[in-house]
Amino acid sequence: MDVLITLENAQISEDGEEKKIELIAVGECQWKEDGTLELSYPDSEITGFSGSKTIIRVTPEMLVTVTRGGLIVSNLTMEEGKKHYNLYRTPFGEMLLGIQAKKLYMERRENGGILRLHYVVDTNALIISEDHIELTWEEQPKHVAQESL
Repeated sequence: MDVLITLENAQISEDGEEKKIELIAVGECQWKEDGTLELSYPDSEITGFSGSKTIIRVTPEMLVTVTRGGLIVSNLTMEEGKKHYNLYRTPFGEMLLGIQAKKLYMERRENGGILRLHYVVDTNALIISEDHIELTWEEQPKHVAQESL
């Protein structure tokens, strides 16, 4: 189904500087037979990933994967209380990132839902940032979604 996605990211760097980003995009939402949520949306210059597409999958067990394809290629995996290592590719090179999920939360609502992700990103055991993401999605009638494009 077509959805309106609102993503708010508060990112705190290792030196304490806070950066906030808000993205509003028309995307797609699918619920798989096994109960997995799949959200997808096109990235923009606001996120720094213009020309890329993001797909977020959340399993019933709260295993979260954020896959980005395009100029930036990444596949971030998050599980609360666990650290996952993920390869992050850019046009300038690649690096191995550690992702430690502190808190993951999802709530399905009648015409949409909310997903909250709180995690720490590091490379070579040095913290790059601590991120707090709140993503909401709301079902849109077909004609509204098409007019927004």
